[in-house]
Amino acid sequence: MSPRLEQVSTPGAGEGQGGAEDAEGTPASEGGLEREGQEGEAGGVGETIGNASEDKVSQPSSPVQPESSPGGLSQSILDVIEADVLRTFPNNAVFLERGGPDQLRCVLKEFAARDPELGYCQSLNFIAAIFIMALPDGTSALHALEQLIVKLGTRRWYTDGMKQLRADTVVLEDLLRERLPAVYNVFRAHKFDLIFITSKWFLCLFAATLPDEALRRVWDVLLCDGIETVFRVSFALLALKADAILQTASMDDLVCMLQEWQPDYSPEVLIQSAYNPALIGQISRSDLAQRRRAAADKVSSADTRAEMRNTHLRRGGVRPASIYAR
Repeated sequence: MSPRLEQVSTPGAGEGQGGAEDAEGTPASEGGLEREGQEGEAGGVGETIGNASEDKVSQPSSPVQPESSPGGLSQSILDVIEADVLRTFPNNAVFLERGGPDQLRCVLKEFAARDPELGYCQSLNFIAAIFIMALPDGTSALHALEQLIVKLGTRRWYTDGMKQLRADTVVLEDLLRERLPAVYNVFRAHKFDLIFITSKWFLCLFAATLPDEALRRVWDVLLCDGIETVFRVSFALLALKADAILQTASMDDLVCMLQEWQPDYSPEVLIQSAYNPALIGQISRSDLAQRRRAAADKVSSADTRAEMRNTHLRRGGVRPASIYAR
């Protein structure tokens, strides 16, 4: 996969947590993320994220230099960052031509040093790498990464034992139970925990799952509509895969199928499914916020931390360094 984000359309960019849906439940943004060389009046990715939320990151971005080596990081975090740099888009010509590995190493170290509580979590490497390919330099990529987490309100995916990730997994499970019960019942019958999926889809915002054009379109909508898009796209992917899911005979079948799955749906099919009222129904921003708060109240941080460390994230291939370092 070789995502190449250059510009993003910005209708509704000043509306807090993304633009609103229209009456038909379609995303606020209809334009795709523009690639390099396309004309348009849209601002850059970093500008879009910065303008989309009134919240500000507490610290201003400082220049990220190739030779910089932020102090205070534990060796375990440095080791995970280095391993992730080497496996991030290793065959992507654009990433390599822009000095991606060196820039990514510096961005991730600086990000971890600036926010010791969060530290570093695997999956942030993919998000940062996309910004490195889309924006002028590592400093811009660092700023965009920080602002994106602020805009989406997903910082607690990576802190506090990843409590919010567990809670948002519960929210997705509830949506499946209510609106896609056949798939939900298969997961229940096979004792399959959706965190195997959300630890991959949510944490890197589909960057390691969707092909180029689909990823560009999903991020376009995500930057406008906010966290709602993450739930809608996840639901749509499972709905589009429903027939295959219903044919599985065990948890191992599900794990193998979903671990190797590289969705190849057209961007139009994926976005239309995600915002199809007949499929997913209405998801209001207030209802989603209430669901997330209620789920978070029920999730124990300690239990989540132990669960992440011992079972699901290892199996799913995501290891939060901020947890391992504790």
